[in-house]
Amino acid sequence: AAAAFTAAKQHAKSLGVDLNALKIVEHLASLDDADAELRMRETLRYAAWMGLEIGTQPDMFEQPEVSLASQVAAQHNEWKAEQAGYDAGKSGDPSDNCPHPGTSPLNPRWHQGWRDGAALRTETKPPEGG
Repeated sequence: AAAAFTAAKQHAKSLGVDLNALKIVEHLASLDDADAELRMRETLRYAAWMGLEIGTQPDMFEQPEVSLASQVAAQHNEWKAEQAGYDAGKSGDPSDNCPHPGTSPLNPRWHQGWRDGAALRTETKPPEGG
């Protein structure tokens, strides 16, 4: 049986079948749909990390992949906005000095920082008359 299977594969190869691709598809067929999609998504992510052109096609699946670099940059910008708000609140600047429009995701982060800074300023303020 094994010899017949090997002969069938060799015949398929002679007809132009890519046996490596066939091996990948056989593996995917052994998985349930969710696991197969995850395997393909991860394969594309690794291809992108390696700079392969196929890795530039994140829209191959319904949910486009967000790159790690953009996630880190967004998080850094949120932290930076919160720190700027904290510094403004601590120094007594008014809360309406927020440089981020109300629709920006950085706006609530800046205001959270401002509240934390303003609270610290009030806690450390010396009592009046002393």
